[in-house]
Amino acid sequence: ARAIAGDKTDKIPPRPDFKQLAEKLGITYVETGMIDARQLQDFSIASSLGVGTAVGMQRGESFLQSMYIARPPLFAPLRTVDDQAAISFVSWKTEDKDAAIPTLAEARDEVIMAIRTAEARKLAQAEAEKRSAEFNKSDKPIRELIAENQSPLLFESVGPFSWMNSFGFGMQAFMGNVPELDNVGEDFMRQVFNSQQGTWGVAPNAPQSVFYAVRPVEFSPSTDELYQRFSQMIQRFQASMLAVQEVVGVRDGYYQAHEKSIGFQWNESALE
Repeated sequence: ARAIAGDKTDKIPPRPDFKQLAEKLGITYVETGMIDARQLQDFSIASSLGVGTAVGMQRGESFLQSMYIARPPLFAPLRTVDDQAAISFVSWKTEDKDAAIPTLAEARDEVIMAIRTAEARKLAQAEAEKRSAEFNKSDKPIRELIAENQSPLLFESVGPFSWMNSFGFGMQAFMGNVPELDNVGEDFMRQVFNSQQGTWGVAPNAPQSVFYAVRPVEFSPSTDELYQRFSQMIQRFQASMLAVQEVVGVRDGYYQAHEKSIGFQWNESALE
């Protein structure tokens, strides 16, 4: 607007009403206010990835990386997608504030909540482990082993589901989902798919706010069939793509450890 109107304020076009425009176009408009990356985890956009490029059909960086680490300029539109939820996002910052360490008084409530949450996780995990041990020792149906008021917490059939999903050859794989449960993630899938069939174990959801007692009743296809499938070159290529994030993590961890060992520090002020 400034580039068009110059110093003549009467020629500056009015700021568009995005909320009204969204209603007209049938899309959802959300204004988060000033929040940090941790607080943004409660919003669905936090699970989205950059649209990426056509080369290799790979998605880009996560929304949190793009918005809080790359730090795009104000009002620069950022396009991201959540393939699993089939949702596309366009977002932008209207205000930015440098990170700062809060005083104890400012952070008191959050510190108390963090301590209580950490203790609650220990209790929840211990209870889930206790229940799993009891279930493994009994031959009774699971519904007879829990109190009647806990029956809403029992999910007797939540499958089938996969650890990882993909839209096809060359497409980036993404975490599977169990719609009936609360925000399952890597730890949950690892526990389920590494458990013995018919054996109870404990699997936390992604934020470790829920600890599930889980028992896989069937794996399909069988281990032998999977071995035959992944003996094929095209399947081996697909499997190698699953480790992309882990490889990037190992690489970044090496750089960070090396910089720490030699006392290297970035002079960010010189880049401004």
